[in-house]
Amino acid sequence: MEYASGIGDSAAIKAGEKSIIKIIPRDCYDDPLPPNLDLTKSIKIDFIKDDTEGAELVPPGNGDEIFVKNGSEYTFGITAPTPGKVQIRATVCSVTIKAVTNSAIRRTEDLSQEVDCVDDITEPDEQSFAPGQLIKVDRILTLIFVKNNRASGNYGDSDRDKNEKSAIPNSQVFGTNLEN
Repeated sequence: MEYASGIGDSAAIKAGEKSIIKIIPRDCYDDPLPPNLDLTKSIKIDFIKDDTEGAELVPPGNGDEIFVKNGSEYTFGITAPTPGKVQIRATVCSVTIKAVTNSAIRRTEDLSQEVDCVDDITEPDEQSFAPGQLIKVDRILTLIFVKNNRASGNYGDSDRDKNEKSAIPNSQVFGTNLEN
């Protein structure tokens, strides 16, 4: 849930250096999978976006293996030669790693329209949902490769600021005593 809210979904790395990433596959009870299960050949990383035009998977250490297993953790590295944004998604055994988050409320452009959170509907459709309903979204990791170790003033500032703002919880004001 924290990941889907923007916590831990991005990192700034100096271009040419290696970003080390860990995958910890979990079961339906959120427990790490048993250490005797080896999934190194079942992990696939998809590059969704690569502004650097040269990002690649690399071994996390000095060896040749891209995915290194340590107990229930799988570690790999990504590097890019030039500054830019790289977005990746991981699958394990052809199942995309997902996060759980709140379902979004549909916006209306007319701000003068009265807010009615619960529509009067007879047949549910894809536009309606129960308040508090949860959905699963693909976990997308954003790696922002920058010119130097300080991301401030470099490529990716707007992405990082957007992620930081999405991680800050907002109190519910509408329909509460806080509204007054």
